[in-house]
Amino acid sequence: MKSRVWIASTLIALGCASPESDGAATAAQSSRLGAVSASSAPAPSAGASSAPTSGAGYSAALDTLERALDTQYSYRDRLGLDWKAMFAKARERTAGVASRDAFVEVLVDLLAPAKDAHMDLVVDGKFIPTDRAQPAANISLKGVQSRVADWKNLGRCLSVGRVRKLAYVLVNGLENGRCDSLPADWSKAFVDLEAAPGMILDLRGNTGGNEVYAQAIAGSFVRSAVPYLKNDTRDAREPSGFGPRYTRTLEPAVGARRYSGRVVVLIGPLNMSSAESFALMMRAAGAKLLGARTRGASANPKLVDLGLGISVRVASWRALLLDGTLLEGNGVSPDREIPVTAEDVAAADPIIDAAAEELERPSSTRSDPRGAED
Repeated sequence: MKSRVWIASTLIALGCASPESDGAATAAQSSRLGAVSASSAPAPSAGASSAPTSGAGYSAALDTLERALDTQYSYRDRLGLDWKAMFAKARERTAGVASRDAFVEVLVDLLAPAKDAHMDLVVDGKFIPTDRAQPAANISLKGVQSRVADWKNLGRCLSVGRVRKLAYVLVNGLENGRCDSLPADWSKAFVDLEAAPGMILDLRGNTGGNEVYAQAIAGSFVRSAVPYLKNDTRDAREPSGFGPRYTRTLEPAVGARRYSGRVVVLIGPLNMSSAESFALMMRAAGAKLLGARTRGASANPKLVDLGLGISVRVASWRALLLDGTLLEGNGVSPDREIPVTAEDVAAADPIIDAAAEELERPSSTRSDPRGAED
């Protein structure tokens, strides 16, 4: 719980999360089972109770979870975990639990070793993360605004400004609901941005959401289709355990003008899921990535109902870089790493400074993956 609460406080400060945001805690809770906002979580099933009258419900829930992980979980074998032994230990602990809350604690401890940022429990509509990682942010709003002039918020998920003569764009989320206006907001903003000689696209506080919103922006930087990521989906019926592998392709934005200047994209440890796909789209479009390695988490999670008002989000696919490297647990490496501490970004932003220097430096001759001119 601490990890999700800590990340949420960082994102809310950036305008990257609201109390209604999916997957971000709204306040620190003294209990590990404290409430976490869950706008996309399903309502608890009718008749769900806070505590079953016997251990039979707990045993059935563990059976359901074990089957789901065995047949549906795309990262079941990623870390070489001994799931059989882990479930045996969980069943021993379950024999002594006296409440559903205590059983949820057993489930969290069971799933934590998977180190899966998407594997949340959903208890009566509230998200409870099982991943205990605490990624360190390499961005702060105060630091950003110390470097960006003419700051404007356009909608809830897009801010723009200027760093010297360069355009600055902060895309602080991709979530359904909160960021639904992002494609339209970007189209309006682009009119004033396209004349800039270079652009800093800041994704550092972005934890993902709807990949289509990312494509709507990234499509403004390509003139022809470019591949950026691969994925395959768990299928226990196949000998390999997975279905066909597909390549995701970024298409030019329909009817949109193309940005012709140089672009630097800022990334960091808070980036996960569709935000990582966004960074890879931009790399495929010819942008340079600066900052720190991203978190490495892509899932397309499916909700598995365990009964008792408890569900679990189970990753259904694997995302892979174009060279076949698994994204999960590895993340996206920047082209240039800019190490910073929390103190470094508290009141300044060395990463924006480095991006500006990069863009103002004469460019070397290089091939342009964005395709020929229109």
